[in-house]
Amino acid sequence: MNVRKAHTLFVDLQTSHMINGVSYGPGRVKVSMGLGRALREGEARALQGEHDFRTERAFIVQPGGRGGVKVTPVSPQAFDAIQSQAQPFDSR
Repeated sequence: MNVRKAHTLFVDLQTSHMINGVSYGPGRVKVSMGLGRALREGEARALQGEHDFRTERAFIVQPGGRGGVKVTPVSPQAFDAIQSQAQPFDSR
C-alpha cells in the first residue's frame, strides 16, 4: 500500500481559530497545506473585519430603482460636504 505523506507548513496566526473542536493559534502552528490555506484565509477575513469595524466610514443613501435604495460608500469628508446639499426622501 502506497500512502503519500501529507505536506505540512507553518502558519503564524495573530488570533486563535477553532476548527472541528481543535484550537489553533495564536502563534506559529504546523498544519496540513489545506488547513493552512483555510487558516490564512480566515485570518485575513478576521483582520479585514476588525479593520472595517474600527475605520470611520460613511454612506450616501439615495432612491434606487424599483422602489429600493442605492447605498454608495464615500469618505467621511465627502459625506460632510454632500450632507449640506442633501434632500431628504421618503423610502416608503
